Formats: sequence, structure tokens, C-alpha cells
Amino acid sequence: TAKHEPTNEELIAQYRSEEDEYKKELVKAKFFRQNKKFPHYIAKGFKNTGYSSEDLASIASIGMMK
Repeated sequence: TAKHEPTNEELIAQYRSEEDEYKKELVKAKFFRQNKKFPHYIAKGFKNTGYSSEDLASIASIGMMK
């Protein structure tokens, strides 16, 4: 059987309920691995703003962390 990958909602709930800081960081890392293409997708929508796509992806990544 295929291993169940948690949804973003499940990962967020797990992060919020976790008390162990090390485990919280593991959950956060998994969330970012599962969503690593998302900042680049967002950056495409802002490509005519005068910023480089790398800058826009970095800004989107920072926003995703918050």
C-alpha cells in the first residue's frame, strides 16, 4: 500500500499541537518540502513588476514561513 502523505492542513494542525520544538521543526521542514514549487508559482504572477524571479520566489518563501 502507498504511504499516506499528510495534507497541508494536517501538517499545520500537527505543527500547532506539537510541544517538542525539534518535532515542530521536522513538521515545518516536511511542509516546505511538500510545497517547494509554490513560491515559484506565485512569483510567475508578479513577473512584470521589475523584480527578478529569484527575488520574487524568495519573498514568497518568506511569506510562506510566516
